[in-house]
Formats: sequence, structure tokens, C-alpha cells
Amino acid sequence: MKKESIFQKLESGNQNWLSFGVVIASFVVQIMSLSFGAELFWMTDWKTFVLGVILGSALLSLLLCVSGYVGLKMRIPTAVQYGNIFGQVGARVMNLFLLPAGIIWVAWMSDIAASSVRDIFPAVPSWIVIVVICAISVISAIRGVKGMEQSGYIQAPIVLILVLVTVVVVCIRGFGKGTLELASSPAESTLSLLDSAVFVVLTWISVIPIFSDFTCNVRATKDMTVGTFVGYGFFNAVMMLAGGVFAMVCGPEYSMVRGFTAGGIPQILVLLIVLLCSWTFNDRSFYSFGLAAGVVLGDGIKSWIPLVVGGVGAAIIAIAGIMDYMYPILNVLGCLYAPLLGIYLCKYYALGGLKECTSDFSKMIKFDWVPFIPWAVGMILGLTLKQGQSVVSFIVSFVVYFAMCKIRDLIKNKK
Repeated sequence: MKKESIFQKLESGNQNWLSFGVVIASFVVQIMSLSFGAELFWMTDWKTFVLGVILGSALLSLLLCVSGYVGLKMRIPTAVQYGNIFGQVGARVMNLFLLPAGIIWVAWMSDIAASSVRDIFPAVPSWIVIVVICAISVISAIRGVKGMEQSGYIQAPIVLILVLVTVVVVCIRGFGKGTLELASSPAESTLSLLDSAVFVVLTWISVIPIFSDFTCNVRATKDMTVGTFVGYGFFNAVMMLAGGVFAMVCGPEYSMVRGFTAGGIPQILVLLIVLLCSWTFNDRSFYSFGLAAGVVLGDGIKSWIPLVVGGVGAAIIAIAGIMDYMYPILNVLGCLYAPLLGIYLCKYYALGGLKECTSDFSKMIKFDWVPFIPWAVGMILGLTLKQGQSVVSFIVSFVVYFAMCKIRDLIKNKK
């Protein structure tokens, strides 16, 4: 069935595990995954690093399946599902809060791509690269699932092959022939195995609450589970472990270009990797952005219009130099998503939302103020705590929301 409105429930999904796996694998077959792996490498010994990446990737896949199962069963995207939690008006308010996140992610990746082009071809203006990447990503996102499939089939194999070639060459030169000096991981880990696994999960925590955007079109539970564990469980582990090899090449001062160069990859191919990763990461970010914008604006506006507006906004932010402020912004975004995930899972699992909630947005309540309280509490904790912010805000928001809903039910029953 062709879905004409994001508020309309799909009768069934048509994506098998391979198609779905390719779409989400392109999320993690990314240059960011290499940098995440390199960062973790210097906080652990090699054994904790390897086990932490494998365990964390498996745990991440499990959490994604738990979140994505809601979309598979309800056949509506996450932005619409929020109506069951916050009400119709509340869902629009919440999606309005989350809209900037999609633009910021796109701006960040576009800025990284422009910087890489500038390093290799200094004469090429950065703004041209940013505009071209944003435009291509918007076009791909407008085409929806089919556009993301096509970009994934192009990007994922090329990037993965070049990363694996680099890893093999570096290992041969470093461990075999001894012609390449490789740094060693710390003798003692500063992170436990559990902390390392949590680090892996937190790198993609912003995807977990919106995973239903991608699972609502999947054919069956088996396809979702296999695709998720292949796309995230396997390929995320591969990329982060490869990031550890890059860390051995670069030392504490990580450089993606230096890592690929050590593996014999020409700079022109490094540039291709950056551009492909920017394209696929951006079109998926724009896809979720478009769904959230659709809930905010309603059916009265063409779906491509907010995508184009978002593309223009992302380009402007990237040209303005977002990299100078990226990490503080990412910390704030993390504080938004962790408590939201706690409330989301509590509603659909602990409070029985999967069985009781509707997929018809028009039949959802108008507004519910209750979930905004635990979301605000969790967000404040995330902004004020110095350690374990995401985990604490997730747990607190889950517990507070559950307790408030139960108390409200008791008061209603007494009346």
C-alpha cells in the first residue's frame, strides 16, 4: 500500500532484512564510527576494547530492536507515535523541539566533508561543497526509503571495502613486516568492560528513539531483527574495531586521512569516502527530519517543502562554521534524547502501549502534560551531571513517568 500521509497507517511493510540492513548499515559504515573507535581505544586496554565494542554493538542492536518493534507493529513513524504519549498538540511541540537536531547533524557532516575537500583541493570553496552535499541529500531524502536504499547500496560497500583494505595493509606493514610503527593501547584500562559497552551504545543513542522511522516499513519481525543485528551489531563493531587500528597508526592525535594514507589509500579516494558518508548520513537525517516536520506542520503542506527548507538551514549553519561549537551542541542533544527514550519505552512496554495505543493520529488525545515532567527532569539531570548523564536521565525519566501514570490512574479510579 502506498502511504499518502505520515498520519496514515501502513497496511504492511515491504522491506526484507537485506534492504533494511543496507539502509541502516549506512548509518554506521561512517567516518564517525572510526573516530568513535579510535577514541575508545585510548581509554581501554586492547582486550577490553575488543570485548567492549562487540558487547556494546550487540546491546545497541537489542535496544534498537526493542524501540523499532513499536514502529513495526504500529506501522507509523516515531514522530506520529509521540501522539500516544504527549497527545496530538504535545507531539507537535515535542517534534518542534527535536527538529533542530536533524539540521545540526546534517550541517556537521557537511562541514566535515567541506573541510576534507579543502585539505585536498584548497582552491575549491567550502560553501560549494556544502551546498552540493545538502542538495543531493535532500533529493535522496525526498525519494524516501527507495532513495536511502539506493544511496546505501552505493556507499556502504565502497566505504567498507576501503576501510578493510586499510586495516589489512596497516596490520601487514605494522605487525608483519615491521615497516610501519604502531602505537600500543594503554596497559591498563581506564574504563571497565561495562563502561566500554555503554560508550558504544551512547555513540548512537540519538538513533534509538527514532528507529521506528525506519522499521515501520519492514516486512516482519525477523527481517527487522536480522537487519538490525547485521547493520548495527556487526558493521558497527567492524568499523569501531577498525577505528582502533587507525588509532594505532595515528597515536593519540587521531587523523582519518593519516590512517587511510598509511593503508595506501590515495587522497582522492579518502575524499570519496567522506563525500559518500556525508551523503548517506545526511539523507537519513533529513528523512527523519521530514517526518517530524510533517507532524508539526500537518498534511496541508507538501512533504518536500520542509526538506528543502531544512537543507537550506543546514547549509547556512555549516557555512557559518558549526564545527567550532559542535561538542557542546551534541551534549545538549544527548540530554534531549535519553529521557525521551525512557518515556517512549515506558509507554509502549511497561504501560502496555503496544496493545492499547492507536495508530490513528486523529483518535489520539489532544494533550497530555504528564510526560513533559519526567522529560524535563531527565533533561536537567543530563545537563547538570558530570558522569553517567544519559544513563541516569534515561532511568529517572522512565521511573518518574511510570510512577506519575500509575498515580494518575489511581486517582481516576477513586473518582
